[in-house]
Amino acid sequence: MTRYAPVPTIDIGAAVAGADDLGDLPAQIAEAIRTVGFVQVVGHGVPSELVDRAHASMALVDALSPEERTALKRPRHTSRGLFEEIDDEGRIKNRGLQFVPYDTPEEADALGALRGCPGWFLPNVWPDGHDDFRAGWHEYAAATRRLGHTMMSLFARGVGLPADHFADAFAADATLFAVNWYPPQPAGCEGRVILNEHPDSGVLTVLSQRGDYDGLQVLLPSGEWATVAVTPGAFVINVGELMNRWTNGAWPATRHRVLASDRPGDRRSSVAMFFLPAIDTVVAPLPTMVGADGPAYEPVSVWDWEQQFMDQYVLHLSYDEAGL
Repeated sequence: MTRYAPVPTIDIGAAVAGADDLGDLPAQIAEAIRTVGFVQVVGHGVPSELVDRAHASMALVDALSPEERTALKRPRHTSRGLFEEIDDEGRIKNRGLQFVPYDTPEEADALGALRGCPGWFLPNVWPDGHDDFRAGWHEYAAATRRLGHTMMSLFARGVGLPADHFADAFAADATLFAVNWYPPQPAGCEGRVILNEHPDSGVLTVLSQRGDYDGLQVLLPSGEWATVAVTPGAFVINVGELMNRWTNGAWPATRHRVLASDRPGDRRSSVAMFFLPAIDTVVAPLPTMVGADGPAYEPVSVWDWEQQFMDQYVLHLSYDEAGL
């Protein structure tokens, strides 16, 4: 019997509409994040057609020839382009395409995001001859980044700060996007882990999940794994390790993973927006979150932190293992 995680679904429509009186909405969000690290939100204002196109985009990637997919592969030592995780039998466990909101370092520089860190803003990798593919993703990026700003405003209020406390930090963000496709797994692989457990590295993750089954699991404070239900029309929101540091450890960067279905033939997809401040932002515990024992974490820049995360969770995979 599936055990579901205590992840509430909360309507944030009032915040999206810019209402002055949000009642206990910031407190509801803060309590959910503080206790389990995850919440689902509806009333978020992201058009459903943009979400539909984002999920459908991996069908186009799947229809490309092997040579065309190879041309999309992630450049070594970056989180840009296409990546496949392959099992010992040569089967795809998951396939992901990653990009940032700026197609080139020059564009990032013109919009004030480069901040002396060109290594984060290497060119995006898009399928040749599919301009509508790229355009759709940029529309999705803009809509979900607006949602990210709304959530950061709620987070600020939830820790007793003015609603615009984080606005300057995210004015020229270094956000990363990823669409992940989990194909049907063969018989004998039911219930296996197809995305290894990890915390997210950044501040805020906005995730749309779809599929034939509920495959996302979170690690509860009790040490048990529990499933996050696929809720139509909702975004799953969780915080990463940088938000954990900003809150001096009060808000957990909950570890999570993805399992294959118990039924052969089931598939799923997810679209993630990893909301990151400007790449040179220095994250240190907020004074309102530091008690008599002082800060639990030293200040760290977004750039330095993300390099550490890549080294630990991503770049140890070789391209022989990755299948591209």
